[in-house]
Amino acid sequence: ELRIALIGKTGAGKSSTANSILGYAASAVSCGLSSETKHCLFFTRDKGDRKISVVDTPGILDTGNNDEHTATILTQVATMFPNGLHALLFVVNHTRFTKEDALAVDLLRHVFGERFLQCSVMVVTGMDVIDADERVRNKQDYLKTAPREFLDVLKECGTRCVFFDNKTKDETLRRTQLWKLVTMVEKTVEINNGPYSDGLLRKEEDVQ
Repeated sequence: ELRIALIGKTGAGKSSTANSILGYAASAVSCGLSSETKHCLFFTRDKGDRKISVVDTPGILDTGNNDEHTATILTQVATMFPNGLHALLFVVNHTRFTKEDALAVDLLRHVFGERFLQCSVMVVTGMDVIDADERVRNKQDYLKTAPREFLDVLKECGTRCVFFDNKTKDETLRRTQLWKLVTMVEKTVEINNGPYSDGLLRKEEDVQ
């Protein structure tokens, strides 16, 4: 079993990415103005020889959310995954990574612990738009033009990054991007010698 949680701002594509991973429309998708996900939602994909458990979180990085709100979400995640997470998926929109997003990473460190980026994979949504941009020939071209703040966070993630097209109907592409994500999560677990629970357990104790 792989246990993962998706984090990020409203409009980044968390719920759409969760649906792509699961292979069915489990989470309501936001138009980008307000989060459709009000509480942590737990889903599973049980196809083939690998079970994937997914938690879709509200936009905990959104302006206006306070520490109590964030702590409540972390308690929910810790309850859903008492044995820890294999990876946090830090979901960002291909056009929306700003200095505000970079500052939000500091909040995530406070919430999840200093090690959270070592156990994270960046998921860049909007691959369909990137592919349609004639100025961008490949993913490396995209990364070369990415903001410094994005590259700094990516470096802290160990350069673990996957690109998702959540609108595609191409089953081959869907399977390929899921396979790349699963492979990266497995490598993350191997590097960290098991699942991540430090920040989750500590925050749950703080709330109690």
